[in-house]
Amino acid sequence: MTAAPPVSVAEAIREAFSAASLPLSDRQARAFTAHAELMLRWNRTHNLTRIVEPVEIARRHFLDSAAVLDHVDAPSGALTADIGSGAGFPGLAVAAYRPDLRVRLFESSSKKASFLMAALPAVGSGNVQVEHTRLTIGASIADGGAYDLILSRYTSPLEWLGRLSRRMLKSGGWLAAHKFDDADEREALARFPAEFGARIVEWRSDARLDARRRFALAQF
Repeated sequence: MTAAPPVSVAEAIREAFSAASLPLSDRQARAFTAHAELMLRWNRTHNLTRIVEPVEIARRHFLDSAAVLDHVDAPSGALTADIGSGAGFPGLAVAAYRPDLRVRLFESSSKKASFLMAALPAVGSGNVQVEHTRLTIGASIADGGAYDLILSRYTSPLEWLGRLSRRMLKSGGWLAAHKFDDADEREALARFPAEFGARIVEWRSDARLDARRRFALAQF
């Protein structure tokens, strides 16, 4: 029996979004493909990701990133922060999927911030700024209190994100953190109303994503 030919990154991205019934325009598909291909080239020397197989890149990076937009209110022009952007997930992928958003990618690693800067023209994301800095609770934050949406994907603990969100988000703004299913993180999210003044909190799954992946959602 002849083995099926390998799937390209471009094919895998289109197939993943189609299977999830998420719309994907030609422009969005080209941006995601350019992002993925540049990431794989840089990955040979910079170790940006352990996920290198096209189908897994499509599902576990791009689909996983874009799906968060179905779980929060992100109006056109919303000022959005991605905390610990790494190789651009979710922030750069979100910016390519929703070019009407204003996105800032916060990344403390020099090599990853350099990759993000290199990726901007490849992806064609004129709505993105890269902030090579380490955010801390006590430090001054530019435009603190002006953000509509904070994203963070499998990085910082929820308690820290809650403290940061209280400083960065405007009234009515959302924190949407990608998390793996974890009892300690669920308990931390449940304390957000009392500890950080969150109005709404929800620990939500998405049937289109891997079984253990969750969204920790909080509106302030």
